[in-house]
Amino acid sequence: MEIFGAKHMKVSSLVMNTGQIPGVPKNPRVLKDDKFHKLQQSILDDPEMLSLREMIVYQQGDKNIVLCGNMRLKVLRELVIPFDLVQRFANVETIKLSDDNSRIVSIDVKVIPAGFDAKKLRAISVKDNNSFGEWDFDLLANEWDTPELQDWGLDGLPTLSEFDGTGADKSGASPWDRIDTNGHETVVFSFGECHAKIPISIYERFAQAFKNSANKVQFIEGLI
Repeated sequence: MEIFGAKHMKVSSLVMNTGQIPGVPKNPRVLKDDKFHKLQQSILDDPEMLSLREMIVYQQGDKNIVLCGNMRLKVLRELVIPFDLVQRFANVETIKLSDDNSRIVSIDVKVIPAGFDAKKLRAISVKDNNSFGEWDFDLLANEWDTPELQDWGLDGLPTLSEFDGTGADKSGASPWDRIDTNGHETVVFSFGECHAKIPISIYERFAQAFKNSANKVQFIEGLI
């Protein structure tokens, strides 16, 4: 007998995991404003991902508790589909839209039946969000498009275009944070669309010079 089955459920019938399942703590993930908007845009750009990676729901009595996908559910509840993107969503067979095509009414999910072992449920909840691999920032910087990666919600590659002149980037993180490359004493330094791996000592000297510069724009122009 198949343990996990696919079902089509109304978004309004899905509830977030707030600790209702005995032996399973509430969902530990949070979604801040900037990430909320990036996830929202991600769904608008690629709605088929909702079908390729379905939310996982645990059925407890008449409750459909989202075990994996709470952040997606949070976004779906507020998502309004622009008119020019309606066909993109209509092409996804596992999604049903409202009569005015502005919202997702129902969607396919994976269902775990009631009575499933709590320890297994806890493991599924954490493992679904756990990343066992590590990003190769050197490869990302040299072979991938940095603006695209940032649009997709990937953090890690500071660029000079993000500096606000106060020593912080637009996300609030320090632009001088070190990015180790496979454990080596180097960092990936980005300047526009150009990226290079440089010794940390040189990077730190540049960082200090930039911080101490009275005219940041003139400092940058001097590098070109």
